[in-house]
Amino acid sequence: MVLLPTDSNKLLVQWEAPFEILERVRDHYRIQLVGRTKTFHANMVKKYWSREHEDRVHVSHAMVFEPEEGDEDELSLFTSAQTETYKDVKVNPELTEEQRGEMMKVLQEFQDVFTDVPGLTNLGEHSIILTTEEPIHSKLYSLPHAMQKQVEKNWMRC
Repeated sequence: MVLLPTDSNKLLVQWEAPFEILERVRDHYRIQLVGRTKTFHANMVKKYWSREHEDRVHVSHAMVFEPEEGDEDELSLFTSAQTETYKDVKVNPELTEEQRGEMMKVLQEFQDVFTDVPGLTNLGEHSIILTTEEPIHSKLYSLPHAMQKQVEKNWMRC
């Protein structure tokens, strides 16, 4: 792998691979790039592991995109169907029957707390007092260079 400047900005670099090493001269490597050869210092080169080496750890980047029409959403992030209730709470088996009965009454009284479905609350308030009505402009969050092409491609679909 060779650390090369990106297409969009020569000051930004990213690892690209695979390239063939033609020759090593002390701490420099002559690398066969696409259509030309170039010499790089050893700190600009690292070993490339192909995916068939399962004994190696591979770092991946992931992005979440809205599914296109016809695509099935494989990951369900939210469901409004309740799957857990107060009846699923495990009560200590060492309690007496009377204590277990009292516990079940308390659980039933506060059953709205024992759900896996998010809800709304009106127990708190929050307000932000602005000092000016001017919009605040800030620098955009940086994006990993390896993801830029994919983001641009998906941005064009919007």
